[in-house]
Amino acid sequence: MDPQPELELEPARGSRARELRFQQALFINGEWRSAATAATFTVEDPSTGETIATLPRAGAEETIAAIDAAHAIFADWKRVPVLQRADLLLKVAQLIHQYREPLAQLAVLEQGQPLEASRLGIDYAASFFRWFGEETRRIYGRTIPHPDPRRRVSVEYTPRGVAGLITPWNAPLASPAKKVAAALAAGCPVVLKPAELTPLSALALAWLIQQAGFPPGVFNVIFGDAPAIGTQFVEHPAVRTISFTGSLAVGRKIYSAAAEQMKHVALELGGNAPFIIFADADLEQATSDLLSLKAANSGQICVTANRLLVHHSIAGDVERRLVETYGALRVGDGFSANVEQGPLISRQAVDRVEGLVRGSQQAGSRVLCGGRRLELGPNFYPPTIVSEIPAHARLLREEIFGPVLPIQSFSEPEEALALANETRHRLSAFAYTQSLELATRCARELDFGVVGVNDPRPISCETPFGGVAESGIGREGGSEGLLDFMEARLVAFRS
Repeated sequence: MDPQPELELEPARGSRARELRFQQALFINGEWRSAATAATFTVEDPSTGETIATLPRAGAEETIAAIDAAHAIFADWKRVPVLQRADLLLKVAQLIHQYREPLAQLAVLEQGQPLEASRLGIDYAASFFRWFGEETRRIYGRTIPHPDPRRRVSVEYTPRGVAGLITPWNAPLASPAKKVAAALAAGCPVVLKPAELTPLSALALAWLIQQAGFPPGVFNVIFGDAPAIGTQFVEHPAVRTISFTGSLAVGRKIYSAAAEQMKHVALELGGNAPFIIFADADLEQATSDLLSLKAANSGQICVTANRLLVHHSIAGDVERRLVETYGALRVGDGFSANVEQGPLISRQAVDRVEGLVRGSQQAGSRVLCGGRRLELGPNFYPPTIVSEIPAHARLLREEIFGPVLPIQSFSEPEEALALANETRHRLSAFAYTQSLELATRCARELDFGVVGVNDPRPISCETPFGGVAESGIGREGGSEGLLDFMEARLVAFRS
C-alpha cells in the first residue's frame, strides 16, 4: 500500500525497527499534504516504546482547509445516486478485505493488540462499509395521510452537511469505519481526526477510499493539535454534525461549545459495564464468555466487563475458575505466537490502572492474581482480579480501561440489579442466567444502551450501539446509525 512515495503503509514484521517519516500525511481534498509549519509528532510502538512514525502536526489552518474542501463538494456529493454511493462503499469493504494482513500488522504496530485479534478488527471495520453500502439503498421516507384530501404530505431524510468525526485510539480502523461509512452513506462529506496515538490506520483508510474512487474532498484526514482541530469543528459553520468517541470531560466541552451554533452532536463516552452471574447460570459458559470479553484488547474496550457481580453461593467457584484462566493468559508482543494479551497503549495508561488497583488495596481489597507490572516492558500489566472491594473504591466507580476485573458478591436479584445500575456510565451490561423470568427482568431493568443476556458480544454492524446517561447520545451501526447525519424534512403539497 503506497499512497505516495514517502508514505508506506504495509509494514512487515521485520520493518519494526525502521522509523517511517511521513512528510505529507494529511489527506485534504484528495491530495496528500504537509502541515503549514514544520511541527511534528511521533507515534510509538506500545510493545517496545520505539518510534514508528513521525507525522506533521496539523492545526487550525489545515482543519479549515479540510472543512472548506468537504463543504465545497457537499452539494454534488449529496446528489450522487444512491446506487453509486453504495458501490463506492462496497468497494472500500472489498479493499479492506484485500489488504487485511497489512492492515492488521499496521494495527499491531501502532496499537499493540495481538495479530489474530487485529485481523478480526479489520474484518469488523469492513463490515460497516458493507452494511452502510447496503443501507444507502434503504434510506426511506414516508407518506403521511392528511385529513385534507387535497394535501399530500411526505417525510424525506436529507444529509445534514459536513461531518467532523473524532475517533479514539483503541480500535484504529474499526472506530473510524463505523462513523465514516455511515456519514458517507448518508451523503455527508467527512473530516476525520483520528487519535494521535494511532493515526496510521486512518491514513490507510484514506488511501483505500482514494483507490475506491471517491471524489476529492468527500473524505479528509487531519491530526496533530487536537484542541485547535476540535475548536474548528465546533466553530466552523459548515460543520453540521460532530461525532466524538472519547472521554466524558472532552465530550461535555464539545457538547457545550457546539450548542452555540445548534450543531448536531453524537457522543460515545465510555462505560462501567456490570457482568452479572446469577446462581443458576451455566458457570462454564459464563466464565468462558467473561474471559473472552475481558481479555480483548487488554481490557481497553468501552463495552468490556468493568465489574463482575456474582451470587454469593457461587462466588468462590467463579473466583477459582477465573484465577486459573484469566490469570493465566499469555501476555506479550502482539506479533509473538500464542500471545493472548498485548500491552496497554502507554505508560500513562499503566500508571492509571496500577493506581486504581493500589488505591483499592489500600482501602482493604484483596488481589487474587496479578497486580504488579510485568518485566516485559513499561506498558505491560498482567490480568488482575480483585475482590472484597469497598463500595466507595474508584475501582468500582470508574472505567478501568485495562486488564483488571473487580468482583462483588450479592444475595438477591434485586441487589444485583441495583448494584449494576449504580453508575452514570451506562453503555453496556451483561447478565447470565438460565431462568427466562430473570433474563426478561434483566432485559427490562438494566438501564444501559446495550444489554447482553447470556451473550458477551451483542454488537455488530447491523445493530445500533450507544449508551445512555453519561455514556453519551446517538447511535452507531444499524439503520439508526444513519440518523446522526440526516435531517427529517417535511414536504407538503396542496392541489
